[in-house]
Amino acid sequence: MKKISFKEHEIKRTCTREERDVQKYREDLKRDFNHHCGYCNLDEHLIEPHPFQIDHFVPRKEFKGIRDSLETDYSNLVYSCPKCNRAKGKSFQGDFSKAKVDNELYYDPGSVDMNQHFYRDEIGSICSEDEKGQYMIDKLKLKHPIHNSAWLVEELDKTYKIMRYQLAKETDEARAELLQSAFNGLAHILLRQQALFRSSYYEKK
Repeated sequence: MKKISFKEHEIKRTCTREERDVQKYREDLKRDFNHHCGYCNLDEHLIEPHPFQIDHFVPRKEFKGIRDSLETDYSNLVYSCPKCNRAKGKSFQGDFSKAKVDNELYYDPGSVDMNQHFYRDEIGSICSEDEKGQYMIDKLKLKHPIHNSAWLVEELDKTYKIMRYQLAKETDEARAELLQSAFNGLAHILLRQQALFRSSYYEKK
């Protein structure tokens, strides 16, 4: 089976200021997570105008009254799509006696290279070969076909942009005509797949 990288971008936490309202970190999280969900790698543009959410890696329910600083600690925030944030919920396992509290049930996408633990198969399914990765796939419902659909849209969009670039610089009339025909066909498929994804994203089944 061919293994495909789970994601192509690198997540870097660059925000060093402190805010009292987590929503003031939204633009920083968008940039640092490259507009993608830290857990499933969904591109936020695919579900516009629905906004992404800010997840507390160590949940509020666990740290409230014990380590309240985690409410606005930038290192405890993950840019998340609504599905992953809802599925993760309040699940937690960790030790508050440690200087840095970790949610041991999950890999923190802001500090761990998710490509080391997850990959895609030929049809875009999210896979993992280690115990924690498999737990995350099960808990966050990452085997749901909607994630295959999102991956396919991104792959089609990448090909669309490459073809558009090639078409713009093609000087041979015959080759340009063939490329234009293929480009038009791909554009139609991409639009159809985008519409299918958006219509399916909020379905419960």
